[in-house]
Amino acid sequence: MINAITTKIELDIMQAVEMDQAMQLAVIHHMPAVVVHQQLVVAAYALRIRRQGRFKIIVPIDWPRGDVYGMLKLRGMTADMMQADGYEILLTAGRTEAEIYNEAKVLTDFIRNQISPNAEVRFVLGCFTRSEDDIVRMARTMKSIPSPALLRTDHHLKMQVTKANVRTHTALLEKLRTETGAPIKLSGNIDSIRTIAGCVAAGASRFAVNLSQAQTIVRDIQRQPDELRQLLAQPATAPGGIEAAPPP
Repeated sequence: MINAITTKIELDIMQAVEMDQAMQLAVIHHMPAVVVHQQLVVAAYALRIRRQGRFKIIVPIDWPRGDVYGMLKLRGMTADMMQADGYEILLTAGRTEAEIYNEAKVLTDFIRNQISPNAEVRFVLGCFTRSEDDIVRMARTMKSIPSPALLRTDHHLKMQVTKANVRTHTALLEKLRTETGAPIKLSGNIDSIRTIAGCVAAGASRFAVNLSQAQTIVRDIQRQPDELRQLLAQPATAPGGIEAAPPP
């Protein structure tokens, strides 16, 4: 039962001190992927082998500002980074739809043709720091990009509750769903089973969390198995999502 939730959350690991504990959590709870700071990639590979993990290692590109346009985002990639299973690339703000398309297309083509045809190419929108017009243009452009693995709403994991909660996440999902069919990965105050269940029912596919948030979610599930069972017993509207209903 716990896996119905944890197989939809992905850890961001940005500090070496969290690496071992985070990797162990990812293995135990069958998390699909971890997003690892570029300087921690080698350690992540080693720990995945040691722990016999099956999760993917994803590398962030052009975080946290996303102000480098096009192929320059990949400047300075190391051989270790090129061994990653995928990349979460923060798109450049303030661009036209044509410019967004050109950026996403050239990055996708380079990664698939020059690094690995099996690498996951994910794009980050920056929903909490950019204008609504920017976000709509980015999401709309994804219809023309060949199979982005997913769209992540933002790279921030914690913020004011008024900015990121079930209601605001649901509204954002509705807006994005009108523009793109790509799977959506939510980020921002994902720290309870009710938040996850409500957002899955609204169409979210994955959730970004830090180590502390992941630990809280696991404890939440273990403390409230009956509540989780009730959430999972209700129908969801999202294809491929866990069965869940939005919180009252």
